[in-house]
Amino acid sequence: MGLLLLGFFVAGVYLRIVAGLSPTVRLVCHIAQLLACWAFLAWGWKAARRQIQEKRLNPPTPKEAWQRQREDSRRGVSLAIVGRIVALFAMPVLPAVMAYLIGAVCAGVFARELPMEIGARRTLERERPGADKASRR
Repeated sequence: MGLLLLGFFVAGVYLRIVAGLSPTVRLVCHIAQLLACWAFLAWGWKAARRQIQEKRLNPPTPKEAWQRQREDSRRGVSLAIVGRIVALFAMPVLPAVMAYLIGAVCAGVFARELPMEIGARRTLERERPGADKASRR
């Protein structure tokens, strides 16, 4: 939901930026932005799917997944501050960047099985070898 609201905000800012341009230049900007958004959406989707596929081949154990989440949560504050500063300078291309993020998030949401789930299942199977056969009955 937050990503959708951020997308609407970015689109509004973009429309305010190009509102002062002549109609011909504005049309060229809209077409370029539309093409960039579609390209970045596809790029974000493919990049996230490739990353998920690579992680599925070598999934993390539950302990590694927990450590990775803790490391990511520590970096979040500094990345948020840097992201705001970069967003101010990148306003003209921000809709395309948002399309990339939406594509990456959607690829993760629509993944059949996440690498963390695979790693947890494999760890459980190693720890309790007879549990898998008993659960299928």
